[in-house]
Amino acid sequence: MASDWIKVRTVLPTDGRLRVVSRKCHALTVTVFGALVTLWCLADSHADESGELIGYTPDDIDALVGVPGFSAALPKDWIDLSGEFVKLPEYQEHNGTSGKARAQAAKR
Repeated sequence: MASDWIKVRTVLPTDGRLRVVSRKCHALTVTVFGALVTLWCLADSHADESGELIGYTPDDIDALVGVPGFSAALPKDWIDLSGEFVKLPEYQEHNGTSGKARAQAAKR
């Protein structure tokens, strides 16, 4: 576990990619936003150095966030479903220990 917080950009709720996922899943954008943050909280605790969530399949993620089809609807640069388990490309760079350290340093 990197720490007890994750970095979320303030423009994320209005990001067009969230609207696309929202339409594909027939869910409110705010619901998709919450699902994405829930996924990132899971990754913060359980993703390995490569961003892989060992043991988690797309169906597991969809059940966790409560949005059917969520994993498949995410942009390919946000999620990789090609392996045995779900992988979040570059997750550790953005929200892992080093990413959080950079964020804290920039804030100072």
